[in-house]
Amino acid sequence: MPAAPTSPLDKLHDVIIVEQVSAWPPAPIWYLVALLAISSLISLFIYLKKQHQYKSAKREAITLANSVLQKNKPLTISDLNQLQHILKRLAKHYYGDKTAAFTGKRWSRFIADNCNTACEENSFKLLYQAKLADDETRNLKLILSNAIKKMNIKKSKINSYKLQEVPHV
Repeated sequence: MPAAPTSPLDKLHDVIIVEQVSAWPPAPIWYLVALLAISSLISLFIYLKKQHQYKSAKREAITLANSVLQKNKPLTISDLNQLQHILKRLAKHYYGDKTAAFTGKRWSRFIADNCNTACEENSFKLLYQAKLADDETRNLKLILSNAIKKMNIKKSKINSYKLQEVPHV
């Protein structure tokens, strides 16, 4: 008769090394995670591209205004009228034809409300004078350039502005 093992360790069997479990193919949930990540990146890219295109008119208006302002000669009424024209085109693009047709008090109110620029009601009447004083030219230049740069083009602001009834003055 064989001798009984005296140690409990002698009763254990040899350790069998298990083969490494492969990570491929991944579990089906990882396919879903990859699909969600890729679709999120594509959606983000499309959103950012649309935002870039939406803001391109304002960027172009700012570039045009800067080209008018960076001339080495003093500003003339013609230059100020060009700035006014750029501002009107920008308003027409984002707010519609009716807004670009505003004049006088309505145009001044639009500039004050939607461009975050303080302007008096008679500020734009200066454009129709033959000659302007230096301080009037400087003030009007500031109003027009700030209005172009600060025009609120958020879709929520534009939609709420279009929904409200514009009072006739």
